[in-house]
Amino acid sequence: MRIVQYIPDFGLGGVQKAGCVLGRQMARLGHATTIVGNGPGPRMEPGAAGPLTHQLIVATDPAAIADALLESDPQVVHIHAAAYRESLVNALFDRMGHHIRAGTRAIVSTPVFGRPPLDRSLLDRTRTCCVGVYTFYRLNRWLGLSSEQSIARGMGYVPLTPYDPPAIDVSANDAPDVIERRRAELGLPAGAFIVGRIGRNDPGKWHANSQDLVDSILSRYPTVAWLSVGYPEERGASRLQNRWADRFRNLPETPDYGVLTRVLASLDVQIFFSSNGECFASSISEAAGIGVPTIALATPLKDNGQAEQVIEQVTGTLVASIAESADAIGRYSADANALARLKQSTQLHARNRWHVARVSTDLLSLYESWLPPSGTPAATAYSRTMLSEAIAFGEQYRRRITLLMGRTPASRARWRLALAAVESWKMFRIGRFIKRLRHPVRDE
Repeated sequence: MRIVQYIPDFGLGGVQKAGCVLGRQMARLGHATTIVGNGPGPRMEPGAAGPLTHQLIVATDPAAIADALLESDPQVVHIHAAAYRESLVNALFDRMGHHIRAGTRAIVSTPVFGRPPLDRSLLDRTRTCCVGVYTFYRLNRWLGLSSEQSIARGMGYVPLTPYDPPAIDVSANDAPDVIERRRAELGLPAGAFIVGRIGRNDPGKWHANSQDLVDSILSRYPTVAWLSVGYPEERGASRLQNRWADRFRNLPETPDYGVLTRVLASLDVQIFFSSNGECFASSISEAAGIGVPTIALATPLKDNGQAEQVIEQVTGTLVASIAESADAIGRYSADANALARLKQSTQLHARNRWHVARVSTDLLSLYESWLPPSGTPAATAYSRTMLSEAIAFGEQYRRRITLLMGRTPASRARWRLALAAVESWKMFRIGRFIKRLRHPVRDE
């Protein structure tokens, strides 16, 4: 199959990583794959050739971008972006429409935030690959579709971004002496229980109360130390360093995957606190692939993909507050055997469900189902997997979040109403409009 993965640029974001990681894996499987970006960055691999090529284009006009994407005569053009690139989809459809109607070509859109297109008829011109079952579930609610109806219309999901193993495979399940040596090299106190997180050096990616979170955990547990990558100065990095000395270790943001994996493999538990949440967090899947469970803050009224990734007793625990996260640290640090089992189940889940080889195979299956001679999506083994997962997720999501966030019958009732409201596209847009009136800044 001839495939183009189109990304905004070759930077370090999750959107960019998804296109690059998937493109590389598809090329390994023998598919002629081109990764096209509109800007440079550390993910660019100019030396790549053969089944995989990289192309940097400077065009900004949708028609010119469409022409560049079609140079290799691809069967699939997969657009990765924050939202539907409506003008680009239309430009591609103008050039490919007769092939698309014949079932020999497909335009695939991954709108990472899962917002519906302004023009709903666009859904007849592009297939939609959501970044996870949570975003698929929410987009279906906003569109008023059941899972069965959306799959029949050419919509689906794969877990993006997938876990891409490092060249040198390290694990949080390595022997204790190996882990202790690794921690010593990072300047961490001997015998400490290590918590932390990898992230971008962007205050918007870290919760406004991150400093309180770290202070609370380190104050409560003298044997705990913090290790992070990319903790922003705006969230109190210097103050935490001054207060906690070698119990607070923060490394600068880096594209070096070797450094990131050594950091992750030195953690006992990751703590994921973000004000806006994530649709599908690469930092959670990367940590899980190395055997690190995550304690994640639920953000039900915003993006809450961490509720998909954090599975109780399998990959970590979902919490509603700083206090609950500290309680979870106490449980994990007090029972080494239970933590060891959780690390093993976390790694097993990530490598079975989120591994790049599995995700690429599932995505290729979606591509094939979207290229039938009849033009109607064909049922495949993976489409049946999607349907069963989506139904199971939808059946338990509201109840799980309501019980987590509500402490009394009255508060649980309020949360049921709030969750129903944010699953209405009209109510969600009203809420965003009110937020922007109060805080006129970009929220995505």
